[in-house]
Amino acid sequence: MPGATATPILDSAVLPKPGKKKLVSTLWGVLLGLVFAAVLIRNDRHHSRNSASDFMVLFYFASILAVVVVHEIGHLLAGWSVGFRFSRIAIGPFCLKVEHGRLRLEGRGRLTGAAGYAGMHVNGLRRLRRRLFIFTLGGPTANLLSFAVVTAILDYSAPVALNHWMSLPAKLFAQLSLLIGLVNLVPFSVGALFTDGARIAMLFRSRARTRRWISIAAIGDQNQKGIRPRQLKRTWLNAASSVHDGSVDDVAGNLLAYSSANDRKDEPVAALHLERCLELMHLLGPSTQSAISLEAAVFSSWFRKNPVIAQKWFDHVKNLKAITPLQRIRVDVALLCGRQEFDLALPRWQEGLAFITKLPAAPTQKRLLEGWLEWQQEIRQRQSEVQASGVVR
Repeated sequence: MPGATATPILDSAVLPKPGKKKLVSTLWGVLLGLVFAAVLIRNDRHHSRNSASDFMVLFYFASILAVVVVHEIGHLLAGWSVGFRFSRIAIGPFCLKVEHGRLRLEGRGRLTGAAGYAGMHVNGLRRLRRRLFIFTLGGPTANLLSFAVVTAILDYSAPVALNHWMSLPAKLFAQLSLLIGLVNLVPFSVGALFTDGARIAMLFRSRARTRRWISIAAIGDQNQKGIRPRQLKRTWLNAASSVHDGSVDDVAGNLLAYSSANDRKDEPVAALHLERCLELMHLLGPSTQSAISLEAAVFSSWFRKNPVIAQKWFDHVKNLKAITPLQRIRVDVALLCGRQEFDLALPRWQEGLAFITKLPAAPTQKRLLEGWLEWQQEIRQRQSEVQASGVVR
């Protein structure tokens, strides 16, 4: 079979082992950890007489958390200033996001390369490169401004506040703000993620990667407007998925191209894009890994009609609690159809329909409803074909 040779990971449900990028990401993490530890030791010696020095480690981690929050809020404020709309913000193990028109708080599991993340939807393509630049620069700028403000306050209040307990966490916060702000301006990648500096450098140096990022943003804008994946521009989809560099954009672009091919019922093209996502899955966070594993389960059961492989992909999901109700219903329906248990699949499909109809009225809800109703017709058609053939597994 051509599909079996073209998509070995998808066909076997065996994930590849992490490659060199995982090692490089780990080394970067160790290096940054050593730098942060040096800041901690330096402050511990300098403030040995401060009454709060016994809580140095606690203040250190609290300062890191505060710096990350300021960084991500800086991205959001910069995005809002150019018209972007809030999508999600992740701090440490927690993520607050808009899902189906509602705010939802979920866990991210283990951390992945970045302690924080801010996501926003664009609102049109006009001057998008410039607006993405402002959005990206917002995080480091917030950190550097925090450093300047807190340092000025400390200098103004010295020497009165030098031995005050608040001076220790304030100085830690200022130093870490400067460090994280400057590090984020250095262009390098951590696993599948870009630093802000790498994003900025990409906007000025790499036409192909910039076009990919802009295309991904443009497709996200179309999705928010309720455009079906099958109706997306092929030029955008090609630009979003044509650069293979093992980055988060590589995964995002191929997921979008997969979604469009899936909606068009173009099985071979959808399989190739899904295969690329599976190749890079070890670089991603647990929630994204689970989403891709679920998609592989749905695809294997519905398109390939192989419930055994589909079940193996479903077993790759590490945290079932992180799955949304609609995701769980969708994979259940696909698995039941793969086993030709249509009498059980249709009632489960009805549960999905009830869930979608209760969502806030929005273009995205309308798009979901249209695709879900279309799927019912396909399930009934497949059921009729099986009954007509008289072949039931």
